[in-house]
Amino acid sequence: MSVLSSLLRPEVRGHERWPSQGPAAVRPLRFGQDFLENPDAFYSERLNQAMAFALEAHRSQKRKGRQTPYMAHLLTVAAYVLTFAPIQKGHSVIETDTLLKSTGHRVDITLEDAYIAALLHDAIEDQGGAEMKARIRQRFDQAAFGPVVSELVDYCTTHDPPDGAPPIDYNAKKRAQLIRVAYEAPQTATLIAACDKLANIRDTVQEYAEEGDRFWEKFKVSRAQKLRYIDDIAEVFTACGRVPQVANEISQTVRRLKRLIRRNENPIVRLWRRWVILPLQKAYQQASQKMLHRLRGLRGAPASAEPALGL
Repeated sequence: MSVLSSLLRPEVRGHERWPSQGPAAVRPLRFGQDFLENPDAFYSERLNQAMAFALEAHRSQKRKGRQTPYMAHLLTVAAYVLTFAPIQKGHSVIETDTLLKSTGHRVDITLEDAYIAALLHDAIEDQGGAEMKARIRQRFDQAAFGPVVSELVDYCTTHDPPDGAPPIDYNAKKRAQLIRVAYEAPQTATLIAACDKLANIRDTVQEYAEEGDRFWEKFKVSRAQKLRYIDDIAEVFTACGRVPQVANEISQTVRRLKRLIRRNENPIVRLWRRWVILPLQKAYQQASQKMLHRLRGLRGAPASAEPALGL
């Protein structure tokens, strides 16, 4: 059993795995021996496989304009899903009798399904499209019960228009995807998408507070388009009424962002930031670099470049 498994499920150390044809065919929690022998366990070995799969798929990816590994975002979204997921039946089911559009089957969606889909929610969009979707379905879904994880991930994916179709306006495309996942998807997919948007908007607040108007330069669209999209996120998830707790957190974070923008647009604040704060940050970074190089010189280590430190 892996380190992750022993940390999440310390009470099941040493249990026997369900007989399978290979490492990818481990039974999910809801039908496996894990459930029968350990009624308090929320996860099976599939979660370890999903974590390894996500780490491999996003190994070289970083957050836009940052040096932060992209895995930090995926883990944040997964943590939000665990926090806000409703337990509807037993100890692990969060959505019952859910119709899968791809197969016509009705299934119960477990907390483990939601956690895995949260870890993989950007895999199709960022790391391979249809090929990645097929890999997810093959790796994590039990054929007898339908492509649960891959369908949840697909609902969280913004799809480009087909070849030859006229281009779609950025905000129109994004709003259409929001409406699709908020009203047409299983409620679990709505939860995952809302948690993803909450994590992104909270990151926006933090990065905008650090960078000011330079923050918007990392995007291919204008600041006005990004702000309109953020407003649409708050509006759609609030209006659908399916994830009220997360929608409330999103609305509060959007209000905080707007207060921050209004403050930064004050001419006095802008002058203060330009002529006082930014020069101080630059001086601090330069002094930190010199100190690190001196310490390396004293220790005889090579003076390689270090990431800049901020105030």
